[in-house]
Amino acid sequence: MGCVNAKEKSSKRRKSREDPNRYTPVTQTATPTSGQTPQNSPAAQHQFKDSRGPPPKANCTKEQLQAYLASYCLVSLPYEEKDTAVDDEHEQTLAKYKTANPGRRTTVSDAAFDESAEKNFKPKVIPKSEAEAEQLTSVLARMPMFQHLDDRELKVVVQTMEKGAYSETTVVIHEGDSKGDEDKMYVIISGAAHRVHKSGTTTLGVGDCFGEQELLFLQKRQCTVTVTSGPLVTWELGRLEFRHLLRGASMRKRKLYGGLLSQIAFLKPLQKRELIQLADCLQPANYRHGEHMIRYGDRGMWMYIILEGKVKVLGRDANGSVIHVCDFGEGAHVGELEFINNHLTVADVVAEGNVRATKIHRDHFEICLGPIAELMAKKCTS
Repeated sequence: MGCVNAKEKSSKRRKSREDPNRYTPVTQTATPTSGQTPQNSPAAQHQFKDSRGPPPKANCTKEQLQAYLASYCLVSLPYEEKDTAVDDEHEQTLAKYKTANPGRRTTVSDAAFDESAEKNFKPKVIPKSEAEAEQLTSVLARMPMFQHLDDRELKVVVQTMEKGAYSETTVVIHEGDSKGDEDKMYVIISGAAHRVHKSGTTTLGVGDCFGEQELLFLQKRQCTVTVTSGPLVTWELGRLEFRHLLRGASMRKRKLYGGLLSQIAFLKPLQKRELIQLADCLQPANYRHGEHMIRYGDRGMWMYIILEGKVKVLGRDANGSVIHVCDFGEGAHVGELEFINNHLTVADVVAEGNVRATKIHRDHFEICLGPIAELMAKKCTS
């Protein structure tokens, strides 16, 4: 009996591999050569159905474009049968984060959010030189806790931060202390300090930050920081400012992004809490007139939602010539087909005027919610 079952399973797998509509991920990044398009390049050809129609004409309707692109939306694999031909870089990225953070990402928590207090909050403005503002903006933009802010919101945070100075040997923060609303995070602009943590000792210098973890998680100080080369000059953000500015922006974006994400077809199976987690992963992306949001023939690893402005979609005709297909405006999402199916992009998406958007990377999506194939299988059975 065991041999019969094994033979049946082997036969099913063989038939599945022979299915022409079966989706197999790209195993290499291919740059189309002369005369090739993303559709007919060797690395991507097996991903497309044979019954592709002709490309839409210039100035076609959005419905015609969607119908054309739908020919690239392939049948997803049953998740119980894994492919061995997977992208090495993609899998290594997932493995790295899964090792450090086993299981799905969870949402951090803090004290209850008071929406009315946030609306009435008036941030203070601390004068800074242009060089100081640029330096501080550059440091904050690299920190994960600020990456959900767009340039306008980050500017308000920078304006709010106050300057502090500490003499040599001063203990700026002490492990185990908790000052509640008086707690701060610090960005060093001159001097140096030692941070002593249970994991070891670290030297902090210009551009380094400390104290931010306690603002994020509402906990006691997890380390001791002592000035070793003074004076130590810092820019500081207090807990109240952090709560109103960052959490206020987060709550507003959760509402906005959650509503936009819920309208994307392959995300319909997600529950509200999952949409919130996904909304927290979105990153701001701004484009000036003429800049490419998506380039034809690139590897499609990002999905975008347009918040402000308009983009034009430039496809290719049968001769490989560039054609204007259609435009997308506020609330539209682009790049999702390549994002789902992991194939090369089939059009350019170019900003018409200034465009504000938000985006998410495929790897980050899967770290947050698990493999897209799992989500697609859930959609098929719902």
